[in-house]
Amino acid sequence: MEPAETGLAANSITQEDWFSKTPVRSTNNQEGAFGSYNAILVTADETSRAYNKAIGVNTYTSGTPYLIYAIVEDLSSGWFQMWMPSSCFGTQTFANFDLSGDGAVGAKGTNTRSSGILKLATGLFLVWITAPATGTDAAAVSFAFFAATNSARNLSSTSTASFIISGYQVSTATRWGSPIATVLAEVTRAAVALTIKPPAATYNLTFKFGDGTADQAANGVVIGAGGYTIPAVLNGRFVTDIIEVTA
Repeated sequence: MEPAETGLAANSITQEDWFSKTPVRSTNNQEGAFGSYNAILVTADETSRAYNKAIGVNTYTSGTPYLIYAIVEDLSSGWFQMWMPSSCFGTQTFANFDLSGDGAVGAKGTNTRSSGILKLATGLFLVWITAPATGTDAAAVSFAFFAATNSARNLSSTSTASFIISGYQVSTATRWGSPIATVLAEVTRAAVALTIKPPAATYNLTFKFGDGTADQAANGVVIGAGGYTIPAVLNGRFVTDIIEVTA
């Protein structure tokens, strides 16, 4: 189940339209998380510099909270940094991620509202950052290689890390959702609903999630012959089980 959501930034999974800011070795047409060859391999070359790459332009509006996420495959047990454009969010809106093992959140900037990491498969992660815009501008999301999980934004390093980036998304959602492929303009994904039809009765429901969110209870739910449509907006995504107990 997912609420309707709009992917705002263009070319969310089309790496040929991303552009570099500071040189890194980039190789297009890599096999990515979606089973296609639209991903990009990026590698640092151990020269002491600030390694970063801009991956997509969106127009941000001052006062609006935004969520940005990227799907990253780690090839070197390195650290990954993502930041929002400084012209819209200031220079302290960034977050660091340790992509080894099960993944971990590192340091984040003082303007960052939240950040997180979800392990999708061995070496494959979804990382996200949220913050309200403080300025209005058309600008790019960037990511960087860096030395340690407590590194400052765009810090110089002698990194040799390699990552495959399968895509990213910019939205005004409060939580990340499934990827929305955009090209030249924003795209809206319709809400995805699920209806369950247990015997008619009053139930206490427990929703279990696969994204680390704690169980969510809904008590006293009256379910008739037409069934019960699970709310599209729950505390978590990836519902893995629904436990029904007669009230």
